[in-house]
Amino acid sequence: MAKLKKAELTEVQELTNAGQELISSIGRLDYQKHMLCTNLDKNTQKLETLKNKLQEKYGDVNINVSDGTYTKIEKNVEDKKD
Repeated sequence: MAKLKKAELTEVQELTNAGQELISSIGRLDYQKHMLCTNLDKNTQKLETLKNKLQEKYGDVNINVSDGTYTKIEKNVEDKKD
């Protein structure tokens, strides 16, 4: 049976192993991305819940997230003239 030279076989094996490691890394990164997206969704839901609680307590306000100050949002009601 014919065989590759030892150096050729080594090169094929190294490149094959490197390809398998890269595929494995892509899988891990894809899983990490999925988990980060899931955590982002959870964070967004928590933020929306908090916004609703604060809106119930303070009404419609703009909040400065740096220092906690807030200002009331003025509602512009224009008279409709028919």
